[in-house]
Amino acid sequence: MTSVSTRSVVEMLLAVASVALALWVRRRVAPRASVPSHRAFTLVFLALAMALVLGVFEGRVLAFLELDPRDREAQGALLAFALLVQGPVIEGAKALLVWPVYRAGLVTSGVFGSLLGALVGFGFFAGECLRFAFLDEPGPPPFELRLFLSLPLEVAAPAAYCHTLGVRGRDRYFGLAWVLCAVIHALTHHFLFVRGGAYWALAIPPSALSAWLSYWLLFRQTEGTRRTNAFLELEGLSLREVFRPARRPLKLIWIAFGAFVTLGVTLVLLAFAVYVGHRFDIDFTLAEEGSGYSGLLPVVLLGSAMLAAFPLSAYLVARASGASSVLEPAWSTAMAIALVLGLFSVSEPTAVVVALGVAPVGFALACLGAWFGLDR
Repeated sequence: MTSVSTRSVVEMLLAVASVALALWVRRRVAPRASVPSHRAFTLVFLALAMALVLGVFEGRVLAFLELDPRDREAQGALLAFALLVQGPVIEGAKALLVWPVYRAGLVTSGVFGSLLGALVGFGFFAGECLRFAFLDEPGPPPFELRLFLSLPLEVAAPAAYCHTLGVRGRDRYFGLAWVLCAVIHALTHHFLFVRGGAYWALAIPPSALSAWLSYWLLFRQTEGTRRTNAFLELEGLSLREVFRPARRPLKLIWIAFGAFVTLGVTLVLLAFAVYVGHRFDIDFTLAEEGSGYSGLLPVVLLGSAMLAAFPLSAYLVARASGASSVLEPAWSTAMAIALVLGLFSVSEPTAVVVALGVAPVGFALACLGAWFGLDR
């Protein structure tokens, strides 16, 4: 009883901290996107209530389908449920709370749209915390850490697709951004709250990237023009120029060659990680079974090797091709990820989940590595 009470207190504190953080963010962004405090609190409260309602709905649907998140034999069905039902329903509910404001023509800037989305995300996270504190059983250990890692993902997703609603001419990208966020939400939720062992560690890179994305969307225009320009002007190349084939058209040969380079570098680094693991007597089977340090270590080792392969291979491709933009290395990375997904979908379906989970972070790291190798 004591452990349950302690867990509930921790989750309640996380819920209160989420609401307080939402109001703090509203105050920080106020110079560029002002939302009255009572309206911000109302939006957060509505999101909190909707999260509780959807939590009850999710439990009823899982019971109707006879799916138990703790059943290892039902991992495939639970992943399908997350992709087809859970992710779209939750992100759809978040968008539904912001949509009336957009239809009224009140979303006047991208920062304002991101602020509304972030407030909804903070409210949903608070509702999730209260749901696990009073309604549902906790997931695999360490559950509180898993719950904390979901906060940036809950906030960044609505902040990203609501940002498109406030930028003139870009609201047509809302649907695409929403679909991507729904898929990422489903995958990370599966890692954090369904998969046992140390697979929760695979959600750390997307969580860190989501935290940075939230900060960039909310505060990039509130810290002064000089600092913003210093970030956007990367040694004479703006972000638009980095992603634009300025000097010559894209060459398919370098995209195809880069895909095989990415696969080769990934295999070499994974083989090196396995060698290091066996050298220091690391049991890789504990990644599925263990939840402590012994289970976390093999996941961190293999995940670090996989993520390091993306910027390294993109840098090599950019240097070899003499590229002036990151598009060729970026497309080669996307092609390599698509090839891996195609192979794993036939041989090892579980690995598809891992590949999809690291794909957004890997793509971002590939763009970063390619930028260092650009011919400037």
